Amino acid sequence: MIKSEIKKTFDESAKIILDSKKLEKSLFDSILTITKSLKNKKKIIIFGNGGSAADAQHMTAELIGRFKIDRQSIPCLLYTSDA
Repeated sequence: MIKSEIKKTFDESAKIILDSKKLEKSLFDSILTITKSLKNKKKIIIFGNGGSAADAQHMTAELIGRFKIDRQSIPCLLYTSDA
């Protein structure tokens, strides 16, 4: 029983990854839009609500902060619910 649940979990995860390939063009277009905006001195605005607020906060921290690479901070604004 547990073995089949583990297999099911891996199969579902693999399917999600394969299905994500459909997002390739949208992801590429988003990267171009963000890059163009930053080159034009614009900021990235990130939104989140509920559980997505934590994801939005994490993404913002990744863009603003510098962990292993000393680089200029990427300008962005964060709008979330009351965290």
